[in-house]
Order: sequence, then C-alpha cells, then structure tokens
Amino acid sequence: SGDLDLATLSENVDSVFSAASHASVVPLVVDRLFIYQEGLCLSATSPELQELRKLQGELVSAAGGPVPDPEDVFHPHVSLGYFSQEISEEALSDALDVADLGPVVVASPRLSLIELGRDDRVYTWRVVAQQDLRS
Repeated sequence: SGDLDLATLSENVDSVFSAASHASVVPLVVDRLFIYQEGLCLSATSPELQELRKLQGELVSAAGGPVPDPEDVFHPHVSLGYFSQEISEEALSDALDVADLGPVVVASPRLSLIELGRDDRVYTWRVVAQQDLRS
C-alpha cells in the first residue's frame, strides 16, 4: 500500500470486499493436508477462493504491481508446523496417522488485505483492511 495513493487503495479495497460479499466461502473448510519443504499445513480448496485470488491479482497488476501468473493458486491455510532441519518422512507420516487430523471448519472467516514484507529475512505484515465473510 505504500506505493498507492489512499484513494486508489480505498477503491481496490472496496472492489475486493464487494467481490468477497458475493463469494460462497462460508463456512470455510480447511481440510487438505499440504506438506512442503518448510513445513506442513491444512489448506482450503474452495473454487470461490480462487476467484478472489484472481481479482486480487488483477488489482495488484492494475496498481503497478507484478502481473500474476494465471496458474498460481491461492492456498488459505492453517500452519501446523515448520521444519528447521531435514526430517524423517516416516516419522512425520506416523505422527500424522496418530494425530488423525480432521477438517477444520472456520464458521466466521475474515478476509484481511495485508501489506506483506520480508525485511531481515522474516515475513511481516500490516493489516490494511478487514471484513468478515458472511454466508
């Protein structure tokens, strides 16, 4: 948001929130286990989330940001853990079997538009605007 004037930022926020008010993502179900190099999480896969991601990318691009790759997929998620060193895949698999992870249902999800930074190799974010999503 530091590169946008307040009027443009406000217009973009209004556009995203307007689109979000028409999306059917409530309740948000986070039910897909995703394991990646740095950790593991449960991810949501609703097609409506991808429409919000597409709109967000178009707005970032229109504001002078990078043009999003149309193949990029948005993965809202709940982080379960991070890896700081190599792990045993067998031990992780055994732990996940014991945990018996079920879906996480977020009854009242909130859409947050954030300014993301990575100064000093640490992710930081500042909430620009928030809106509760409704069914």
